[in-house]
Parts: sequence; structure tokens; C-alpha cells
Amino acid sequence: MKTILYEFIIQFIIQIIIQFIIQFIIQIIIQFIIQFINLIIFINII
Repeated sequence: MKTILYEFIIQFIIQIIIQFIIQFIIQIIIQFIIQFINLIIFINII
């Protein structure tokens, strides 16, 4: 019984960590894309 609970907790923690990492990566990618678009717009204005 105890080992099953531990397994569940570990799975849960891993899930949360993976979600966090994915969020973080998506955030960075979005920032990068926004910066890139701004740069292109800026270059086009000049």
C-alpha cells in the first residue's frame, strides 16, 4: 500500500515538473518570436 502511494506521489511530482518545464520553454519561445517580429517591424519602418 505504501509503495503504491509513493509511486503516485513521485508520478505527480514528475508531472508537475514536466508541466513547469514545458510552460517555461513555451514562455521563452513566445518571447523570442515577439522579439523577432518587433525586430522585423522595426527594420521595415527604417
